[in-house]
Amino acid sequence: MKRTTTEMGCTSFSLH
Repeated sequence: MKRTTTEMGCTSFSLH
């Protein structure tokens, strides 16, 4: 999950 956040930024974190 941390890798996805770093790649997309904060968008993935907001969606999840």
